[in-house]
Order: sequence, then structure tokens, then C-alpha cells
Amino acid sequence: MDKIRPTLVVFQGGAFASAPLENLVASVQAAAALDLLRKAADTGAFSSAFLVTEDTPLAAGASSLDTGTPLTVVTSQDLLGSDTWDFHFGNALMALCRRYGLERVVYVGGGAMPLGTGADLRDLALAASGDAYCVVSNNLFSSDMCAFWPASALDRLALPPNDNNLPWLLHHQAGLPFAQLPRSLATQFDIDTPTDLATLLWSTRLPPFRGVLGPALAEALEEIPTRLPALAGALEQAYRVMETRRAEVLLAGRVSSWVWRRLEANLPCQTRIFSEERGMRASGREARGEARSLLGFYTDLAGISGLMHALEQTCNAAFLDTRVLFAHRGLKPSAHDRFASDALMPEEITDPWIRELTEAALSAQVPIVLGGHSLISGGVWALSERVRSSSSAAG
Repeated sequence: MDKIRPTLVVFQGGAFASAPLENLVASVQAAAALDLLRKAADTGAFSSAFLVTEDTPLAAGASSLDTGTPLTVVTSQDLLGSDTWDFHFGNALMALCRRYGLERVVYVGGGAMPLGTGADLRDLALAASGDAYCVVSNNLFSSDMCAFWPASALDRLALPPNDNNLPWLLHHQAGLPFAQLPRSLATQFDIDTPTDLATLLWSTRLPPFRGVLGPALAEALEEIPTRLPALAGALEQAYRVMETRRAEVLLAGRVSSWVWRRLEANLPCQTRIFSEERGMRASGREARGEARSLLGFYTDLAGISGLMHALEQTCNAAFLDTRVLFAHRGLKPSAHDRFASDALMPEEITDPWIRELTEAALSAQVPIVLGGHSLISGGVWALSERVRSSSSAAG
């Protein structure tokens, strides 16, 4: 019997003129979403596609795509019946599925899968095309994509305000059997923060990922070195350490054992890992104020200057998932402060503790790259693949 093709659903928010860094990230995410829709249509694996966005240029670009897959563009305000900006992911997804009678769904966030291929998208479609109910994603704890059937399972959820823990809820609350996608950079690299823009640009300039980016995304990334010079410089220095024998690179935050194994296989340098608070969002620990960090406790005792001094004594470059430190301290920074910290622009930060942390990272004696979960998952993994490819070519 022929498989029933699912529907592709892509969510990508709009940009806001008063926030340059958020606009920059949103514009690159929009380019990635446009390329994703084009790649998906080329596979023929989806019966139809929906783009949910408030981004007018993206909506226009998507509507002009000449593909054989029917594409519908809709705003979340229309789905939620509101004239004001009050976005809620779960409510919007539920409204979309009900309005259009969707049951077999492949959901992808707008900045997800920038390194994905048509084959990767076909695999996602296949996951929701079988005979058994299921939820399949790249990460049960913090997902960027999710294939599931039936969509009516959403009725049994406390609908989430964002997409991160949708698979967790579909599995644990709705009872759908869970399966994880094979780990690859196509499923693990996501565009969330300014740091992701820099790591994506740097890792795709040489094999094995040169030429993988879609045309819209490749063009959007060209301005990153000019727009984010401090971040681009720190990342390049950290990369040079990664390719140096007997050097030591430190990763701290929500680092998975899988990424650690890839780094051990790919890098000539040594690695020092502090893995903590994986799943803090999906489990609710962050929201309940229960997240705790060993590096956070050390910083409480020694101060930010003490943390930086310790990093300088223990590694030649560091990649820090700062969201774990923020959660440890009970901070709920704005997107503007998070992004300015990632971009190493302390003068733009309003929170005094985050500004001090960013200033210290910027002036440290070793390169320190700040970011979120995607930095110490897909980001460092992608950089390590470039190191391995360069070493093989040199050998």
C-alpha cells in the first residue's frame, strides 16, 4: 500500500525594526525557511505545505515559489483570531491543524535544518507516513522539528507556548510512541542566536559543508563578519585552537554525550566537558527555578573575574552555553540582552550581571564564544567536521 504523504508545517515569526540583532537573526532564519520550503517541494514527499509567518517579505517570497507542492501562507494572528501580537505556538499549531484538517504533520521551525538535504526531508516525511501512531524528532528534550501522527493528539496536551518541548508532551502527555531521528548535523544544527550565524558561516566555507546551503541562506550570511566583528573574530580564534594539537578546548552547558564523542573523533586537540542541565526547559526545571550549575556555583563564589581566570588556566578556548548560567541565577533576560551577549556587544546589554559576563569574555586571554544550546550541540559539531575535513585534506 502506498504511504500517505504528510503535510509540512513551517513556523517563522516576523522581524521588529527596533531590534537590529533580533532582526538580523530573524532575516537569516527567514532565508533558511525559504530554502527549506524549496527543498521540501523538490522531494515530492509532502502532500502540501503551510508557512505560518508575520514576515511580509518571507510570505511574498514563499508565495512566489514555483513548485508542484501546494503551499498556503497564513499568519498566526489569523489562526488565533487576534489583531494584536500575542503569539502562542501550541494554540496556533492546534488552530492550523483543525482549520485545515491536518493529521499527519511534519513540523519544522523556521531556522531549523540549514544543513538539511532533500533526503533528510524525505526521511522526516516517511516517519509520519506509516501505519502506527508516532512522534519522531531530533531531540525529545528540546526539538526544532517533529513528525507526528495523529495531530488530534494535540487535544490531550497542555499546549506549549513554544516548540521546544512539543515531542516531550506528545510522548509523555498524549502517549504517542517516541523515536529519535538518526543524529546528524542536518537534524542537530539550528539557527537561534547570533552565534549560530557565525558558526554556520565559518563551518560551510570549506568541505564537507561547502555548497550545502541554499541560495537565500548563503546570501544572507555574507554580511555576518561585518555586522558581528567581535563574535566573528572570537569564533575564528577558537576554531584555530580546535585544529591545534595539544591545545585544550572547553565546553560547558547542555552538552550531549554524542557531541562529545564526535569531538573526540574529529579534533586533534583535547576536550574538557562540563555537561549539565540537559532538558531543563522540557522538564520544567528552568521555569520552576530549579536549574543548578556547577560553573554557576563556582561563579557565585569566585565572581565572574574568578570564572574567567579559571577558564584561562584550564583551556585555550571555551564555548559556553550561557543559558544554563542565566537559569542558575534565576535570570530571565530579554532576547536583546541574550543576543547582545552572544554577539560580544556588552554596551548593548541592560542586565548588569550579563553585561559584566560579556565584558569579561570579550577581554579574556583566551577566546570565549558565548551562545545557547545550539552552540554546544550543532555549532561545535559542525566546526569539528571542518577541522576533520581540513586535516584529512592536509594529510
